[in-house]
Amino acid sequence: MKICLKLQKLQRKAFYYCQEVDHPALFLTMRARKTVLTLTDLLYQNLFPVLICAPLSTLTGWEEDLERLDIPKSEYEVISGTKRQKKKLIDISKAKSFLITNKEFYISIPELIHTFKFKSVVLDESTCIKNYRAAITEFYTTQFATIKRRYILTGTPITSHEMDIYCQLKFLDPTIFPEKNFWIFKTKYFYQSWINKWEMYSNKKAEFYHKLNSKCCFVTLSDLRKSIGKEDLKTERTVRTFQFSKRIQKMYDTLKNDFIVSLDEENLFGFQNILQKLIYMRKLCSGYLTLNPETKETKLVDLSKFKLLMDTLETEIPDYKCIILCNFYDEINEIEKLFKQKRKSFSIITGKTKSQARGDYCKAFQEGSIQYIIVNAECIKFGTTLSNADMTIEFSSIMGREAPEQAEMRGTDVYRDDTRHIMHLVARGSIEEYFYKKIGKQEDRKQLIEGLIKHLKD
Repeated sequence: MKICLKLQKLQRKAFYYCQEVDHPALFLTMRARKTVLTLTDLLYQNLFPVLICAPLSTLTGWEEDLERLDIPKSEYEVISGTKRQKKKLIDISKAKSFLITNKEFYISIPELIHTFKFKSVVLDESTCIKNYRAAITEFYTTQFATIKRRYILTGTPITSHEMDIYCQLKFLDPTIFPEKNFWIFKTKYFYQSWINKWEMYSNKKAEFYHKLNSKCCFVTLSDLRKSIGKEDLKTERTVRTFQFSKRIQKMYDTLKNDFIVSLDEENLFGFQNILQKLIYMRKLCSGYLTLNPETKETKLVDLSKFKLLMDTLETEIPDYKCIILCNFYDEINEIEKLFKQKRKSFSIITGKTKSQARGDYCKAFQEGSIQYIIVNAECIKFGTTLSNADMTIEFSSIMGREAPEQAEMRGTDVYRDDTRHIMHLVARGSIEEYFYKKIGKQEDRKQLIEGLIKHLKD
């Protein structure tokens, strides 16, 4: 097999990095085509067969990139479908060079790693093993240690805390952080501080990031833009607001006071209890009152935000192709109902959407067959191309370090666009307004939560 696709300048830099290390960690921004780069290096190394473990939504993308590299279909197989279908595909794939499967394959077809003598393994979106307690982490960090060449790929290796990196690198190359287990690593680099959170020792930061930067390849969005002769991508944010009615404001104030009480009782009930009550407030901003915390039963008590969305779409941007990002399924269900009433052309992507349907919906949106695509923010972080969007509308604020950036970038063509357009729908005087004002500010968790507490107590 030959390497048939010329790499771009930025990819060549990453390719040269791959030749210098035994186990590449490719932390490349979205649209940097890390799958093409990885396949190119695999062809160069000639260590077959290779197992590629990826999110279900990205399997089609891997297959398409193999086709772009002119790899014949006889050389690869995508192992997907029902358990019976997967077993049949395994039986007919023993002579193939590339096997591509869902990263959770070990649940339904654990025999896969024993059937083949893999010489290389690729873990795409490696943050799936950031949690040291998870079964998937235990599997990947123990079952592939003897494989000659291992790869990890992701755009954001540290999604919420620096500790996220340990298990990813333990799978890749345990010598980078040689601590015997997660707890030794944790106590060496971090100490417990404010609200039972862990902060990095100031005298350990240089050592930590030196190890990370010397052993891993980072390509940021800014790097990508410079490589194609463009300035940094601009973000134009607009906000549309609405005011709670007196009845809803009273409900919100009750939840806010309950949240403040929870802060004082944190040592008794735990930080998770505080976060849960934060979610209740966020849901009420979209009009949903939580009736039963255990069953998560909700009731729609206010249509203000939904009316704001429909008015904006119909009066301000009637011809725009829009991605509508939601955090909660209740929101998606209500928007679907309203769109059907108005006979709008749309599709929905959630965690329940099958891979084939997901691909069809994205294609229809890209080609202009539908005007709107309603998505759960967490579900479009991987393997989703919606770059022909005119506007991305955040119906509810997206939390976390990784999700907002990745979700917003799905509606952008970084090679063509100079500006991405994001619209936020915000309840005035609520925590949504607080989070909107914090967008783009470089604050750590402690500063963000301290600011939130001050905001709620004022």
